[in-house]
Amino acid sequence: MTRSTLVKAVAERTGANVRDIDRIITAVYEAIRGALERGESVELRGLGTFRMRLIRGREGHDFSTGARRRIPDRQRVQFIPGRRLKALTRTAEGNVR
Repeated sequence: MTRSTLVKAVAERTGANVRDIDRIITAVYEAIRGALERGESVELRGLGTFRMRLIRGREGHDFSTGARRRIPDRQRVQFIPGRRLKALTRTAEGNVR
């Protein structure tokens, strides 16, 4: 599902204007992003939790020259699915793990 199909689906379910729904989804996205930038986690019950995770630096090598190089620490967004979302993936037809 893309952002535009999400906006249309929410507008159809609620009967609200597509522009209003687009502004609401933008506001939700910006609120989540702002919380993550401040180092906070965002929990959406039934869906899951977004949080920042530190990926430790390590030694690597440049494939073109073969020289060793240090890969620095970095932050990454991690999504941990909630219980209901996990249950959905476990019961979906054709789910192969």
